[in-house]
Amino acid sequence: MVDAKSWRRVLDIIADSKKPVVIVSATDRTTRHLAKAAQTAATDLNAALKMGDDIMVRHKKIVRRFLAENSIQKQNKREGCCLKWIQQCTDYLSNHLKKINAEAAVSPQNNDAVLSTGEQLSARLFALCGQAMGLKTEWLEARNIMKTDRSFGSARPNMHKIEQQVDIIKEKSESDVIPVIGGFYGSDDSGQITTLGFEGSDYSASLIGNAIDAEAIEIWTDVSGVYSCDPQVIPQAKPIGHLSFNDAAQLANHGAKILHPKAIQPAASKKIPVLVKNIFHPKHNGTAISAAADKADFCKALTFIKNISVLKINTVNKNIRDHRLIEVFAILDKYATSTIALKTEKEHTVVVLKNAKRAKQLRHKLSEITAVREVANQGLIGLIGCAGSNEMDITAQVKKILPQKPKLSILNDKTCVLTLLVDDNKLNEAVKKLHHFLFE
Repeated sequence: MVDAKSWRRVLDIIADSKKPVVIVSATDRTTRHLAKAAQTAATDLNAALKMGDDIMVRHKKIVRRFLAENSIQKQNKREGCCLKWIQQCTDYLSNHLKKINAEAAVSPQNNDAVLSTGEQLSARLFALCGQAMGLKTEWLEARNIMKTDRSFGSARPNMHKIEQQVDIIKEKSESDVIPVIGGFYGSDDSGQITTLGFEGSDYSASLIGNAIDAEAIEIWTDVSGVYSCDPQVIPQAKPIGHLSFNDAAQLANHGAKILHPKAIQPAASKKIPVLVKNIFHPKHNGTAISAAADKADFCKALTFIKNISVLKINTVNKNIRDHRLIEVFAILDKYATSTIALKTEKEHTVVVLKNAKRAKQLRHKLSEITAVREVANQGLIGLIGCAGSNEMDITAQVKKILPQKPKLSILNDKTCVLTLLVDDNKLNEAVKKLHHFLFE
C-alpha cells in the first residue's frame, strides 16, 4: 500500500480472486508518522497538526494519481468522495491531537484513536478506487466488526462477538460485493477505538478469516513469501516453500517481521491455510503455511532480534523459602505471552522477553521477592524448525560456526526452536556465519 501503482496491482489481484474479503493496512509508514504526531501533540500542537496535514496531502496525491490513470467512470465524482473522506479523517485526527495537547499527555485511548486513522483512511479510499475501476468494492467500518476488550495498544479480540458481527461480510460476499475493511483496529463494548498491536493488519485478516470460515488467508506484501532470514540483512536468503503453523508462529515470535506474532493462531485453530505472496510478482508461489510442512535436516529458518531484554533471576538460594519461589514462578507464568525463552541454570533462571517495557514491569515485581539483574547488550538468534534434533549435537555444531560461544542456548522441544544469546555487537556476524553454514 505504498502508492497508486501498488494500489492498482492489489486491485488487479482482487479482481482475479473468487469472492474475496479484503483487509487493508495503512499506507507505507503512515502509522509511524501518526505515532510521532501523537507524541508531538503533547507539547507542540501546531507541529503535530502539520504532521497530520502532510499525511492527508500524501493520500490526496495517491488517489488523484490513481483516478487519473485507472478510472473508467467519471473521475470528478470519485475524486470528490475521496476528498470528502480525507477531510473527515483530517477533522477526526485534529480533534484527537487537540485532546492530547489539552491533557499534555498521550492517553492509551487517544493514542489508539490517532493510530487507527491510517487504516480508516486507506480502507475507504481503496474501496472508492476499486469502484472507479468497475469493481464492486464496498467499505465496511472495522470498529463494527472487530470487537475487543479495553487493552488499548494491544487489544485482545473477542471471537464470540466478532462471529456475531460477520454476517454483514458474508451477505455482501454472497451478493458479489467485495467487502473492504481496515485492519489493525476495532472497538470495545462502548464503541471506543482499540488497536491490536503494531502492524496488526494481518492479525485482523486472520481473525476475520477464522470468523467467516475462509478457504484461505492470503497475506500480500512486497516480498515473495517468508525467507530463510531477513533478506535486507542476508541478501542470499531464500524463500521457503512450506512452513507449519508452529514454525511460522515461532518465526514471528522470534523477530521475523513478515508476520504479526499473533496472526497464525486464528488460522491454525481452524486449519485455514495461510499464503504469503508478493504483489509485484503474483505468480510466484510464495510461502504456504499449513498444519503440516516439509521437514528440514537441521532448521528451516533463522531469525534474530537486536538488543533483546534479558533478566537473570535468583531462584536457587537457601535464603529464599519455597513459598516465595512459588510466587516467583507464578509471576513468570503471568508474563508467559511476553516471554520468548526461559531456562533455569545452577543458581538462576534466565528469562528472555520481547520488549523492554514488559521486562521492566517483570523486574519490578520480582525484585520484591528475590535478586534480579538485567543482562545488557544481548542479541537473540532463533533457529526455527529444529524438530527431533539433539540439543548437544546442535549446540556443538553452532559453537564451531559462531565467532564466540553463545551466552545461553535453549532448545525447546515443544516449539522446535533453538534460542541463542550472543553479544549484541557480534549479532550480525553470527547471523551471517550461521546462515552461510545452514542455507548457502
